[in-house]
Amino acid sequence: MNKIFNLKQTIFILLFIFTTGFCLSQKAEVKSQKVIIKTSTQCGMCKDKVEGVLNFTKGIVYADLDVPTQRLTVKFKPNKISFVELKNKIAAIGYDADDVKAKEEDVRKLPKCCQPGSHFKKN
Repeated sequence: MNKIFNLKQTIFILLFIFTTGFCLSQKAEVKSQKVIIKTSTQCGMCKDKVEGVLNFTKGIVYADLDVPTQRLTVKFKPNKISFVELKNKIAAIGYDADDVKAKEEDVRKLPKCCQPGSHFKKN
């Protein structure tokens, strides 16, 4: 009877130690955030440029631009890149990002078809 009790105690203690060790070794998962940003993009080249830069930026999980609506969906990790930094990154490429306007010198670096006013509809 005493051997069975000791065996149960030993199993319980080992199970407790392994479970506690496993739980403590798990890192808190970083939550990602998903935002939609209104941009000044106009065409497929704009899409390629914005997505190409953002999808290779540290902290960004993915970026997807819907050209007709000019809406950029970005999933990012706020502990790696802030929302403000994200909008500034888009503006540095040469496109407006919500309330953050692109600098004129950055806009001039864009291909001609991506510059504002180059895609006006002709009647």
